[in-house]
Amino acid sequence: MLDYWTRSHRKFPHHHIKQIVLYLKPTNSIQVYQNYYEASRTCHEFEVLRLWEVEPQELLKNVGTIPLAILSGWENKEALLAMVAQRIDGLASRRERAEITGATYVLSGLVLSDNVIKKILRSEAMRESVTFQAILEEGEQQGPQRGRQEGELQGKRQTVLRLLTHKFGTLETKTWTVVEQLSVTQLEDLAEAILDMTSLQDLEQWLADVVD
Repeated sequence: MLDYWTRSHRKFPHHHIKQIVLYLKPTNSIQVYQNYYEASRTCHEFEVLRLWEVEPQELLKNVGTIPLAILSGWENKEALLAMVAQRIDGLASRRERAEITGATYVLSGLVLSDNVIKKILRSEAMRESVTFQAILEEGEQQGPQRGRQEGELQGKRQTVLRLLTHKFGTLETKTWTVVEQLSVTQLEDLAEAILDMTSLQDLEQWLADVVD
């Protein structure tokens, strides 16, 4: 943060610089409460914003912070995304609606499944979004470059992740990471095992047995 401030001040010496660190997802780390850097005789302060402690109404007031509202303190993320979508629909500029929708789509992926997001956000607005189109284009460019084996792995991985999200809702990052490292055979076994699972504990135990 000190380095960013120094560079910015050097380039814009007559501007006031306000630095804010945004933390997107809840964590137990004490670092999210640190708002200064200190070394030797140097002390640099900045602001910290933990989005899960912010009310969504505060973020919905300004156009630029609308996409961040999905990460605010409300537990019912589907209802919150519906509120965000309503706010976006009220924007006067068509281009603005498209870009804010695209940014919201990206951030919503941290807390909601893709199916839920696409169901709530207007599809025509996403199609007009430069951000959303860039994501699609990247996927289309990568597709032909992958071999048949890699394509099969990616397809089965996506299928399993969708099954898990449908059954258990949003999974923890560490669980997603383990699933993404499974082989094609392991993914096939997991797809069958999901049918008999009744809780997240069953999933975690299955993954622990496979990884070990």
